[in-house]
Amino acid sequence: MGMDRVLALAEKLAVVRKQKRAQEKHPDAEAAARTDAACLTIMTQGTTADGRTWAEQARTTLGVMRHSASVGLITTLYRLGAVAVHVCKLEDDGDDAQTSNHVVVELPSDPTVRSRLLALIDELAIKEGLEGDPEDGQRYGLIWFD
Repeated sequence: MGMDRVLALAEKLAVVRKQKRAQEKHPDAEAAARTDAACLTIMTQGTTADGRTWAEQARTTLGVMRHSASVGLITTLYRLGAVAVHVCKLEDDGDDAQTSNHVVVELPSDPTVRSRLLALIDELAIKEGLEGDPEDGQRYGLIWFD
């Protein structure tokens, strides 16, 4: 095979790879709608609180995290640019303690900020043995503690 043929194949391969990467990053409107619907359902089941307000209480936890780590996560989400953080399906643990395994993050429109938040949500999902949601143009992101 001549060098010209090798170069032509390499160029075709580069085009195919570029197209594949573009397809992988193409938002899925149906997936976004499913994610948003799931998050809205979670926010309406049981008691939901604003993340900042909820974190100010002395005995609140997310999953098995300590209170300080729970507050740190909520603070980080806001610092990264979350429009809102909703702590959902609150459970009373007695002695004025509350816990939750569900956090819904309202994502901003800025692509860079969304990307940072979705990366953190993905990282947390992986730690729980789950998959995070890719960028599909959804309004919400879900953090679920198992």
